[in-house]
Amino acid sequence: MDSIFVKYWNAWGNDFDMYSISYSLVTGNMVVYVEYLKDYPAYRIDSSDQVNLFVSSINDFYLKKTIPIVEKKIKYDTDEHVEYEIPTFTVECYKRGKRVLLSSAPLEDGDYELVFNPRFEEFRNMIFSIVDKYDKYIKQTKEKKIIIGADIIRNKAMLR
Repeated sequence: MDSIFVKYWNAWGNDFDMYSISYSLVTGNMVVYVEYLKDYPAYRIDSSDQVNLFVSSINDFYLKKTIPIVEKKIKYDTDEHVEYEIPTFTVECYKRGKRVLLSSAPLEDGDYELVFNPRFEEFRNMIFSIVDKYDKYIKQTKEKKIIIGADIIRNKAMLR
């Protein structure tokens, strides 16, 4: 295997609805980006703790499946069925350009409370933290572009 992708689909709560976090086993680089927005830059994850947790979690939960993601499901005490877009992690692993794994894990269920394994909770919270940092990074980048753009326009006007 030479690359891992986790796609985080989130219908609410963040600036975008789908984030991709990729890790290259060849280069050791891990980045987060919004896949369908080419104008937005990727943000590199430099924390070795986060990289190690990312790789070990993919290995334990998705590749070897030695640890269950959900420990139990508790039926909500209601007769109503709730339908909504469910936040999801989709994991893809590639070897020499060919996908060797495609697996999705819902992060919620409309009818059940999902009780996640504590290690998966740690992995999930790390992904949420990375996405939040990326949102802040993009806001800062956009603000800098707006300020730089305004300065260029003002300087051009001053040259006239």
